[in-house]
Amino acid sequence: MKIAILVTNTDTSPFAQARPLDGEKFTTLLAHHRPQWTFTIFDVKSDDFPRDITEFDGLMITGSPSSVNDPFPWIATLLDLIRSAHSAKVPMFGACFGHQAIALALGGKIGKNPQGWQHGAIENHSVSSTPWGGMQPSFFLYGSHKEQVTTLPPNAEPIFTSTDCPFAGFQIGNHIF
Repeated sequence: MKIAILVTNTDTSPFAQARPLDGEKFTTLLAHHRPQWTFTIFDVKSDDFPRDITEFDGLMITGSPSSVNDPFPWIATLLDLIRSAHSAKVPMFGACFGHQAIALALGGKIGKNPQGWQHGAIENHSVSSTPWGGMQPSFFLYGSHKEQVTTLPPNAEPIFTSTDCPFAGFQIGNHIF
């Protein structure tokens, strides 16, 4: 399996620089469970995109302190790539910003969290079965966001919810999570 990791994290603070970068973190996490897979990191926030997304068996889009509603050219290019990947049924996983980018690219809406910023361990709850594990018990994920998916894209099914975030996770078919 060849996986493209699309890095969107724009944090260049000393704190961020003193820790593993997102491409490294997600490669390490995934390779631990799938050592036979290969991972290619693309720094999309610096306009480094795959030439042909269909050369990959799947893609992952990381988190970012940027907003998917920001007018940066790289975000518009990313949204186009997501639409192309969806049309080609390339499996996609979005983490935080990536989750929001997938929703926006495919017709959903992103808005402010009415409670403002959420930081830290956020409890999530299953609202639907997932293809990889059925109904999940409640679980905690780290989060830091002030925006959220407020309207799902067409054909999307909610799978997780959290406090103040009705669409903490969604899926479309068996290729978008």
